[in-house]
Amino acid sequence: MLLLLFAAAVGAEATPPQAAPADQTLSAVVVEGRAPIIGDLQKGVLNFTPQYFVKVRPSTAMDMVQWLPGFNFQDTRDLRGLDGAGGNVLIDGKPPASKTDTLQSVLRRIPSEQVERVDLIAGGAPGIDMRGWPVIANVILKKNPKPRLTYSLGSHLDIHGRITPQFSINTARRSGDRALEVSVDFGRNIGIYPIFGYGPTVRTDGAGAPVYVADTHVNSGGPYVIASGTYERGLAGGKLKLNASARDFGSTFIQVDALRSGPSYGYTHVQTYHQGELGLTYEHALGKRTTLETQALERITRFDATNILTRPPAPSRLIKSDHADESVARATIRFRRSEKLTLSASAEAAINTDKTDGAATLNGVPVALPGAIVDVRERRGETGATLSWKPSPQVSLESALKLETSTLTGRSDVRVDRSFTYLKPRTVFTWAPDKNDQLRLRVEHEVGQVGFNAFAASSNFVTGQVFVGNTNLKPQRAWAAEAVYDRKFWNGGDLTLTLRHRRLVDVFGYVAIATSAGVLGGYANVGGGRQTDAVVNLLVPLKRLGIEGATVRGAATWTRSRVTDPFTGLPRRLSGQSGFVGELHLVEDLPRQKLNFGLDAYYVGPNQIYEPAGNQNTGAWARFNLFVEYRLKPSLNLRAEVNNLPGTGVHQVIDSFTGLRGSSPLLYRDDKRLAVGPVFFARVRRTFQ
Repeated sequence: MLLLLFAAAVGAEATPPQAAPADQTLSAVVVEGRAPIIGDLQKGVLNFTPQYFVKVRPSTAMDMVQWLPGFNFQDTRDLRGLDGAGGNVLIDGKPPASKTDTLQSVLRRIPSEQVERVDLIAGGAPGIDMRGWPVIANVILKKNPKPRLTYSLGSHLDIHGRITPQFSINTARRSGDRALEVSVDFGRNIGIYPIFGYGPTVRTDGAGAPVYVADTHVNSGGPYVIASGTYERGLAGGKLKLNASARDFGSTFIQVDALRSGPSYGYTHVQTYHQGELGLTYEHALGKRTTLETQALERITRFDATNILTRPPAPSRLIKSDHADESVARATIRFRRSEKLTLSASAEAAINTDKTDGAATLNGVPVALPGAIVDVRERRGETGATLSWKPSPQVSLESALKLETSTLTGRSDVRVDRSFTYLKPRTVFTWAPDKNDQLRLRVEHEVGQVGFNAFAASSNFVTGQVFVGNTNLKPQRAWAAEAVYDRKFWNGGDLTLTLRHRRLVDVFGYVAIATSAGVLGGYANVGGGRQTDAVVNLLVPLKRLGIEGATVRGAATWTRSRVTDPFTGLPRRLSGQSGFVGELHLVEDLPRQKLNFGLDAYYVGPNQIYEPAGNQNTGAWARFNLFVEYRLKPSLNLRAEVNNLPGTGVHQVIDSFTGLRGSSPLLYRDDKRLAVGPVFFARVRRTFQ
């Protein structure tokens, strides 16, 4: 039915926009005579006009959002259900209609010339649903934009001659209360980040004696096609929005260890991924102060994978097929009592099904793995209410209470029949003593989700270890307390300090599980823990320092965590977590030359992954990107990048034990030093209006 509605609605508006005459160009980003920033932290809303973004010469709405002071972009999350799945950016006060289409991809399809302004909402604003985020960005589009047709063609090229062409086309038009947007992206992906690359691997035995030296290369890539469309129009006094999307990915991960004196070993993971989604949203006013929004969504996902490990001492093979369906319905009613007080209530129901079939061999012998065959059905529900109150310019309060229920039925190795019920309170208190300073305090009970993939058997990309599934997993939860201090300065500068502490419950990890093939690692809840994060975000326009048109943006996160290791009984950090992550971005605009150029730098500290039969240690790594963008005219721009300068290397040490880690001697150690050389990227983007 959703498909028929979408096809019928789009059919009346499928005429493509006409290309502009050759001498016609888009209006410039600069809006003369308007202040770049309107509003302050006491009002809770800051309006950033296009004038503010001139120094970074944005091509798309995503480029604008990334340079908002005091804002950390959070993309769409792949969760079951609608609540909590959206990111922290709205478009005209609403999230994107599609759940599958990422927020980043939607924003990259909107040319900056069609953005009226971007609002930064900190601490809540009357009539705006913060959707659980303490700070959100709201991209306001021009009311009557011209029809547009945008083409983008780009490609990566690495030092080994691999080329990954990428092409996208997007068309959008609006006429009165009707709007249509269609986009298609296709091309090839390639792995160009650390853990991929080329370099030596040295294997030593438990006593440290050399076993072999190999030349290793690790690569990943494959084709993709993504198509999406949205259509909206007025209907019966309200607004109807329909969306559809489809995506198809093929990916191959290959690791080859070519022994310098002997055969070659390796690990291969081949997968195909297909997903389709249909959805609708209808919003209608119920009087002057009340609105009702209803949503419905249907999503189907198909995933097939084959994992083959030829590396000794235990070659393995795992074949896996997964079919997942999701049906969601949601209703939200909002009552705006006054400019100071807004109430909302919501109810959501979802049915999820997942069927997984798997088969494994170990040393050429078939193995009956727990969780190899899973067929589960989840009935999921959530209801709750949110109050937003701003009694004065200095103070605002948002408080929410939600009740989540989930019932799982089906079969795996045993019959599955489990239920969960969680209360999820959240309170955000905001105090702005003046126009440039704001303090935000948050307390929340965070409840995660157990991915259905954890119910089924799988294997590790790097080590090839096979893990058994577990249908007895509980969602990881946390009681979180957070304090954020935000300071605005220099007409666009910002310093944000965040301190966050989480008390963790039912931490997700690995335990030992007995199987017919012996004791293998399996997914499980390993107890409680804690995590503390300290985050610094800084944005500095350098005009005050005499560098016209230059801006610096940086972020740094320090993390400490603690959980008890189930194999050693000793405290350790959470698996796979780095103690420090940082990034730095510099951009400078040269308006006379129609150029802007810049530097992106990233650093990730060392981390360790703890598995039942071994550890995977990854050293710190850093990479640098240089870019230059030339805008021939507002509708045509060229961009060139050089990534991974001067060549990103990572050092990995992988320990494998004869049995369980902590109680068994070391079997062997692999010492890898892989590096990804510089990668060149070029793109041309053309918009017709």
